[in-house]
This record gives sequence, C-alpha cells and structure tokens, in this order.
Amino acid sequence: MLKNLHNLNFDSNLYDKKSSKKKLQQSNLFAIPNLLDKKDLRKQPLELIKICEKIFSKGKRLRAHLVSFIGHNIGLDQKENIFLSRIIEYIHNSSLLHDDFIDHSKIRRQNKTAWFEFSPAQAVLAGDYLIAKVNIYLAQQKNLSLINKTATVISELAKGEFLQREVLYFKNKDLKQRDKISEFKTASLFKWCLQSPFIYKNRYNLKLEKLLNQIGLYMGLLFQRSDDLMDFNVRNKDKKNYLVDIKQKHFNSFACFLLKNASKNQQKKLQTVRSASAVYKIFPNFKDQIKNFDNINYELIKKTELKLEKLQLFLTKKEQKLIPHLKRWTNLLYWRK
Repeated sequence: MLKNLHNLNFDSNLYDKKSSKKKLQQSNLFAIPNLLDKKDLRKQPLELIKICEKIFSKGKRLRAHLVSFIGHNIGLDQKENIFLSRIIEYIHNSSLLHDDFIDHSKIRRQNKTAWFEFSPAQAVLAGDYLIAKVNIYLAQQKNLSLINKTATVISELAKGEFLQREVLYFKNKDLKQRDKISEFKTASLFKWCLQSPFIYKNRYNLKLEKLLNQIGLYMGLLFQRSDDLMDFNVRNKDKKNYLVDIKQKHFNSFACFLLKNASKNQQKKLQTVRSASAVYKIFPNFKDQIKNFDNINYELIKKTELKLEKLQLFLTKKEQKLIPHLKRWTNLLYWRK
C-alpha cells in the first residue's frame, strides 16, 4: 500500500514511502488492507478465488483511498472506512471485469485480463459475484439512502457502457458527447466516493448532494481526460499500452479535441494509426495541442477548486482541513504528479 501511495506522487509530507502506520494515521489516512472479503471468498469455487485475487492484487485503490480519507476526516472509524472502501472497490473491479471482456482488452495493468487468462464466462460471473456481494453488504447495513446511491452508480456504469457502444467505429468526434460517456463510466464512481461518507454519517441533504455531484463530475472528467492523454503516450509514467481506444475503434476525449479543427483526411488517418510517431506525422502541431488541452483542463481544475471552497459550509471548523487536501487530489487526478 505504501508503494502504491508513493507511486501516485501525493504530497510527500503526508505520504512518504518510509512512513510508519502511525505516521499515516496522523496524516489522516488509514492504511487500507487488501479489501477482499477472504472469509467469504474461501467458500467460493477455485477459479472465482483466482480471478478475485488476481484483480484485487493490482491497481492503486485510488477510489478506496479517497473515500477512506474523507470518511476518516468526518468521523468514521476504521471499520466503517473499510466497509465503504470495499464497496467501491468491488464495484470498480466488477466493472473492469465486464469492460475488459466487452472491449476485448487482453492486457490490464501489464497483465492478462481475466477473460483472456481464464474465460469470458468466468470473468463475467466473477464480476456478477462482486456486485452481488455489494448488495449483500449494503442490505446488512440497512441504510436505504446508501443502497439507493449505490444502485444509481451501478446503473450509470451500465448506461455509460451502452453509450460508448453507440459511438464505436468512430461514429462520434464531439468532446461533449465523449464527456457524457465519462460522466457515467468514470465520474459516477467519484461522486459515490465523495457522497457515501456523508450518507453513512446521516449528514446528507439536497444542497450537499448537488455540490458533491458537481465536484465528482469534474474530478471524473479530469481523471478520464488524463487517462485519454496516456492513451496517446503523453505523461504515460505507468507505461500503459497506448492507442488502445483507436484500436477499439472509438475516439477518446483527447482524440475528439485533436479532431475539432482537423481535416477529413486527418480523421481518416487517425483511425488507422498504430504508433505514437504516426500520430505526430498526422498532427504536426501535436505538442501545441497537448498544451491547449492542458489549458482547458487547468480551467476545469480551477472550477473544481471553487466548488470545493463551497464545501466548507457543510463542514465543521476542524473538518475544513479536508478542502486543501481535496484540491491536491484534484490536481493529482489530471496531472498525475
């Protein structure tokens, strides 16, 4: 976990790689263990165990850290934080299992995807198992507001996938439409992370919901747009496979931005690229376009920070220290540094 935090390049004063557990707790972040419910998992078929252990062993648990960080700062204890963190990671990993099969992605996090290593049926069933467990955990808590919010997120993830299917074969190059897909597929999870601790503490109202929905939307767009840049091998520190979206026959947000004033010939060529160098040849002003894209997202970061300032109206004086930390999170989501 410490290694993951260090790789994310958080504020080094808070997240030093050599920090002890005590220091982490002093910095208002509980150490998050592996979030698999191993007691229940031991009762499951062997292939399901292997798939779950595989997918939970990778990744930075970014959403789990976010929900736990907020939860701790508004008074949730470690057990409650782990409960909410487990919920969001189960939902997120379930969506990855399904998405990888739908998109026929063979590699994720530098490893074979579950459907490719095991089978499509087993991967889909493992995703279904995780969602089923989410429903069981929530039912045990008997928090109808949290159940409703979680069900909304799951339905939005499905809706986002349907919308993305509609733009396959390069049917769309409009950034607003691309952002609408990101709102359902990516931002819905960030909204849940921001809202669920307040719902759990029974400190939720319509005004706070509206504000957190907007902040979560902006955070989700920034995170997705950063991912879309990495798909063009820009700031790709994790060395992820790139041009995956083009190979899957759809334009991501940065591709839509590139094509805003591009010729039909450039659009046609972009559909067939298989290397970063080929993209540079199609768009001689590629580096300038990155700067322009960064500029519009810098403005989005500023809008998010302004929304975060309004959050202080819903926090105690002690809790208001959340705001500068969430501002750093906002920058991290886009710049990844």
